[in-house]
Amino acid sequence: MEEQGYITAEERAEALEDDVYVRIEAVNTIVKEEVAPYSYFTDELIEQVLQDLQEEAGYSEAQAQTLLYSGGLKIYGTQNPSIQAIVDQEISDPANYETVSNKFSFTYSLAVTHGDNTSQRYTDSDIRVFLNQSRLEFDTEDEIKQVIQEFKDATLVSSDTVLSEYLDITLQPQASMVIMDQTTGHVLALAGGRGEKTTSLSLNRATYTPRQPGSTFKVLAAFAPAIDAKDATLGTVYYDEEYTVGEKSISNWWGSNYLGYCNIRQGIVYSMNVVATKCLMETVSPQLGFDYCRGNFGITTLVDSTYTSDGTRLTDIGAALALGGLTRGVTNLELTAAFAAIANEGTYTKPIFYTQVVDHNGVVILDHTTPVTHQAIKPTTAFLLTDAMRESIEGNDIPCRLTPSSPMAKLDRMTAAGKSGTTTDGVDLWFVGYTPYYTCGIWTGFDDHTKIDTEDNNYHKIIWKKVMDRIHKPKAYKAFPIPDDIIQVPVCAKSGQLCAEGICNNDPRGSMKYTEYFVKGTEPEVYCEKHERIKICKSEFPDGTPSIGIPGPYCPAENITSQVYMVLEPEDTYSDDMNYVFPWRLRNTTCEVHAEPPTEEETTTEEEPEGGGETAEEPETTEASGEDSGE
Repeated sequence: MEEQGYITAEERAEALEDDVYVRIEAVNTIVKEEVAPYSYFTDELIEQVLQDLQEEAGYSEAQAQTLLYSGGLKIYGTQNPSIQAIVDQEISDPANYETVSNKFSFTYSLAVTHGDNTSQRYTDSDIRVFLNQSRLEFDTEDEIKQVIQEFKDATLVSSDTVLSEYLDITLQPQASMVIMDQTTGHVLALAGGRGEKTTSLSLNRATYTPRQPGSTFKVLAAFAPAIDAKDATLGTVYYDEEYTVGEKSISNWWGSNYLGYCNIRQGIVYSMNVVATKCLMETVSPQLGFDYCRGNFGITTLVDSTYTSDGTRLTDIGAALALGGLTRGVTNLELTAAFAAIANEGTYTKPIFYTQVVDHNGVVILDHTTPVTHQAIKPTTAFLLTDAMRESIEGNDIPCRLTPSSPMAKLDRMTAAGKSGTTTDGVDLWFVGYTPYYTCGIWTGFDDHTKIDTEDNNYHKIIWKKVMDRIHKPKAYKAFPIPDDIIQVPVCAKSGQLCAEGICNNDPRGSMKYTEYFVKGTEPEVYCEKHERIKICKSEFPDGTPSIGIPGPYCPAENITSQVYMVLEPEDTYSDDMNYVFPWRLRNTTCEVHAEPPTEEETTTEEEPEGGGETAEEPETTEASGEDSGE
């Protein structure tokens, strides 16, 4: 402008000294105070329309902005106001967080002009340095205001003039929620945070912030591709034991006690880390699991390969994928959409926030009335996963010292399926679940990744339940539909093979017989090889010490019985199953108590020994029909 003669050299110098960003911030502060902020749903709707105007309609960024804000557009959104109101109420209700140690964090900005006419901007980062703290979290809002005042008193002088001051206090832990209609892809409600929303286009934790998904990824990365592409079934077993991949030892969430042979159904119901990791590494492969998560289930935040500034390679193609240990994490929107694909009988539907955008002349310039879909997994795979996730909420009858992972999410009058996720130290808590009507995902955690201070790691599931119970109140009961080519077969939980009657159902811990769903043609044909029945003599030595052994010729008939034991592989390490194996040292040794013929006084009438020679009954194979399994 100086070169063109519009301003003088002095005016140019004055303009260059002006900190325009400080003045812009002052104006923005006034605007924020005067205009009601958009909702989180509207925030994301704006982002989606701006993006689509450029990518689908060919507008430039500037043209799209102008058209959106002043072009007289009509946008037909997918939001359901009544569902959105329920989500807003429950996500922000303080009563739902009474078991959590609530904290307050804040964002702060202070713009000042010094006595020498120079400008300066201070932020919460400067307060962090002032306090010599890495995190800014307080018990009350008054503590925050007191700290800010102390900072100002120590920093500002009498000649300083405050141009603007902005303070945004945020309640922690935070939360987000997404509700979708899985059949249409319509996002019906969305909450990007907890508490009062004070600004438009603010941080949207449902769509913008990737977080570690934890065990929710077991279903997507390991179990779904195993069943869908590798001929695994819900009855396929893996040996739960101490397990190492490379230099990383995999442990279960309950500690270092291992259960032995467990199947995929149990891996989902009890959220078993070792079973999920073995499934990925030994059946699926990390590459296939990665491809399913990104290509089939639409998780765009996964990292194929990247390098840090120091040359360290980062990739999500590895064992950690099975447990949701990712480079960046996932957003609630994409994770909810992934589970919506399972809910929608295997069909992935791209989530949308609007159906049409119409200009001021009535011309449709963006049309999303036809959903964008692809087949993520087979309908049969979707049903099998659904039934297992249903049991993670409702429970099952297979004997196990663990409890299902999500009974707190059980709905009052509607069937539901879902999977929980908890990351290391409880930094992130997830639950993503669905009914025949809707899919809903909830996340909660601290914005700065602080551990959630609570012994109750189920409060988010209770919020999920409250929301889903309320939005399903007007809906008629439905069960998840069963595909025609699904059958039911009695099997053994320890082998995944056909149940040997009188053996598998006589496991010392309780009957391991249960009825499993299979896709026709994948049901087992071999009887259980993980149980055996052995004749033993139960006796006592003269000093009262109990003994068992293989019956010899002198064992009294009344001491001879048969007992069911586990059969393990030589390479199997210690687990609970080891406690139920017949000792190898006794297999070729007859009873030591009755090693000699009885005296005349000890002689008793011989009886036919009990047990032995039993033949397993042929299991009944029944075809499932209707919507209710009747299991």
